Amino acid sequence: MDIHDRRGLLAAIPGPDTEHEVLVRLEQTVSFEGDQDPTQIRIMYIPDRLVLPGESVQAYFEAVSTLDCDSLETLAVQLLDDFNNEIVPRWVQIDIITTGVQTTATDRQPGWDNPNLLSSIF
Repeated sequence: MDIHDRRGLLAAIPGPDTEHEVLVRLEQTVSFEGDQDPTQIRIMYIPDRLVLPGESVQAYFEAVSTLDCDSLETLAVQLLDDFNNEIVPRWVQIDIITTGVQTTATDRQPGWDNPNLLSSIF
């Protein structure tokens, strides 16, 4: 599956309210071909105008499991780019977790900051 088809699975819809900030947390365990251990993918984001319905997220995770990545860092950056391009969140964090290793990639919109909300995550 190419990048455009994969990103197309992130079929975003308008969020219910742009004045209140909410934290969305998505988690899925995927098995990549050739890997012995399953990989946990956790995506947390604070929406701006768009959110992802559940069926879109499930199809996306299924597509991600077919990716051929040479490292967890590469996978984390690919997922970060997908979310930034398709839903343009105020803040997003991607965690990729395998046995003994966790890779995290994060980004935020320029000028956005909500230390109270972010401190509740960590």
